[in-house]
Amino acid sequence: MIILFAVIIQLLLPLSPLSADSLNQQTTPTEIIDLNKFPLFIRADFSSDYVISGFIPFGKEWIVLSPSADGNRSMRIIDIEEFSQHHFLSFNRHKPQEYTYAIPFYVSSHQYIFLNKPPNPMLALHLASIGDNWEVYLNGKLLRSEIHRDVNGTIVQHRNYRDVLIPFSATLLRNGPNNVVFRIIGDPASPLVGLNSSAPYRIGPYTYLKSKVNDLVDVTLSLIYIFIGIYIILSNLTKYAYI
Repeated sequence: MIILFAVIIQLLLPLSPLSADSLNQQTTPTEIIDLNKFPLFIRADFSSDYVISGFIPFGKEWIVLSPSADGNRSMRIIDIEEFSQHHFLSFNRHKPQEYTYAIPFYVSSHQYIFLNKPPNPMLALHLASIGDNWEVYLNGKLLRSEIHRDVNGTIVQHRNYRDVLIPFSATLLRNGPNNVVFRIIGDPASPLVGLNSSAPYRIGPYTYLKSKVNDLVDVTLSLIYIFIGIYIILSNLTKYAYI
């Protein structure tokens, strides 16, 4: 059986796009801006004043999440005690509420030069996941809106997305202080409201980030195919063992 399993693995490994060399080449350039390395400010409302360029979140109404030492940070509403209405095994639904996520971040001169030099005409904001309805602003500029509500404020189309890439012109980024703001709308008891994966949340060249997202999709599909292949082969072997 061990020999047979080894043969199966040898047959399925070509499906995977990952090799030792490709893994070694997947290091992230230091010029990529990791937003999890900066404090996150959250409050339980939204105002157009919060997205004005140069706005600084200040006051007791803001909950502050510290920067992440390892690049991972939990940022769902249900993980924030002051806002969460989530209860274990409860299926109660609540009226959608609005929240503001603000991440003031700093771009060094080295990063700014790298992100503005050819061939980087377009940058992108990479969000590991976001929901339920939302808008994203960078330095006062709306980058993308996914708000779909009726006149009563009920969400009519859900927008819980993973690995979102939002392209934008490099001219929006500044040398020095910057600010990205998320308008988040959703049920405070839902695990899908907020930035609901731990990482990555970053800014970098669009082509680079797009290649990373595509690589992740390829890896995921390859792993699915591998496990399906193993399951089918082992199922057939078990069936023939009883004949």
